[in-house]
Amino acid sequence: MQDLVTSQVTASAVVVMILQWLKRSNYFPWLSGETETLNKAVAAIAAAFTAVGIHYSYDADLHTITITGITLTAFVHGAWHWLQAFSFQELIYRGALKPRPALTQMVKP
Repeated sequence: MQDLVTSQVTASAVVVMILQWLKRSNYFPWLSGETETLNKAVAAIAAAFTAVGIHYSYDADLHTITITGITLTAFVHGAWHWLQAFSFQELIYRGALKPRPALTQMVKP
């Protein structure tokens, strides 16, 4: 169980780091610190890539791709892992990277 949590948190942290790099990169001008809704959509897609348990294999001799793991159970399980991955990404982003107002600005005398 501990290995699973460690893997999930690590994968989410890596996705957050990659998204931060993409926001600062000139290669993706449409992704920036000012495009919060788009950033969340990209983060949700990235979470799906890290969580989905669909696998494939390619047989070069037969020129055949075999795709496995497409069942209702796998879909429900993948949706649960997607939610975990996205939640961890948001937690890491909001806790470590997103600027927050100073405590004095939040509490007005």
